[in-house]
Parts: sequence; structure tokens; C-alpha cells
Amino acid sequence: LYIALDLSISMLADDVKPNRLEKARMLIRQLLDESQNDRIGLIVFAGHPYLQMPLSNDHAAALMYVQQARPEQLFTQGTAIGEALSLGASAFLKYERKYKTILLITDGEDHDAEAEKLLPALREKGIMVITVGIGTPAGSPVKDPVTGSYKKDDAGSIVQSRLNEALLKTIADKTGGRYIRLSGIDDAVSSIRGVIDNMEQYAFEDETLSDRESYFQDRK
Repeated sequence: LYIALDLSISMLADDVKPNRLEKARMLIRQLLDESQNDRIGLIVFAGHPYLQMPLSNDHAAALMYVQQARPEQLFTQGTAIGEALSLGASAFLKYERKYKTILLITDGEDHDAEAEKLLPALREKGIMVITVGIGTPAGSPVKDPVTGSYKKDDAGSIVQSRLNEALLKTIADKTGGRYIRLSGIDDAVSSIRGVIDNMEQYAFEDETLSDRESYFQDRK
């Protein structure tokens, strides 16, 4: 499982409390607690993605990276979902089991046409994307963490950052995953674990069938 965490400035919006990024941290912390048998990797992204940690059983290290992650650490802002998914796909080794998962946690604020173009290739590679949407359709203004002022558009109006559910649903649907809007942490973790556990069961059944060989000559 690769977790792709959005660190764009819009994740500081407080239409979910205490803000989108803190709520994402709460989700990841509980998910790690309930995924002790899974190898976890971490990707952070804004305008560009970065592989923060390759697949590992060291969940304490993963949690440390998540707790320290801040938007101001990434120099290029934006929401490059397509690039994050592409990096996640390439980070899986070729000998990994067929069934692989990327957990995309984002507000999906910017529409990313490149992400949609990538989806058929992800599905063909056996990579399922579970998307977790953080925020609300009504949205909220966002303060720049450096200046402390609200983001404004070219006309000088305060920008409302809104959850882009349409894109996140498309990504999940076209890769065989599931879209989850983050509200309650317990419910979200339960849904994520349910999808992963079902996927692992299919993988086990596939491997069991492929291991069967005949040691008897066919009768003619």
C-alpha cells in the first residue's frame, strides 16, 4: 500500500476540523495501527510528487514522516494527482504481487486531466486506487502558511477551496477502487480496510489456483 498525501496549501482549509491536513494525519495514524501486516510506502505531493518512503514494515517511520509533513516543505504548489499516481505505480517493484493499492488522500482541488489519462494503464497493471476526499463542496478560504494572508485570485477576491469529488470518484471507479469522503475516522478506516482485505483475498485465491499443477500423464 502506497499512501499518497496531498500537501498543497489548500489542505490547510478548515472546512473540516481542525483542518484538512490534520484530519488526514488522524486517518493515516489509525490506518497504520490497523494495518500491521501490510508494507506501507509514502508519497507526498503538491505541484510535484516525492517518494518520502519506499514500501516498508516500519510503520513508526511512516507515521513520523506524516506528522512532520508541511505544505511549505514543497516548493512547487498545485495538486499534481496524475504525477503522484504515476510515481506510485513506478515505485512498486516488478515482482510485487498482482494486486497493489494506492491510497490517494486529497481535496482534488485542481482538475487534473493527466490523471484521467493514466487510469487505464494503472488498472492494467493491477493497481487499484482508493481515493479519500477531504473537504466539503462548499469549501473554505485558505491562509498561506508563510504570509498568513488568505489566497486571492487575479481579481483580488478571496479564493474558496472546494472538494472535487467528481475527479476522485472517476479515479476510484476506473481503477476498481472506492471513493470515500472523509467524515468519521473510524468509518473511513473500516471502509479502506474492507477494500484492501477483499483485494488480498482475491490475490490469495488467484495464487492458490496458479500453484496447482498436474503430475499425471494425460490418458489417450
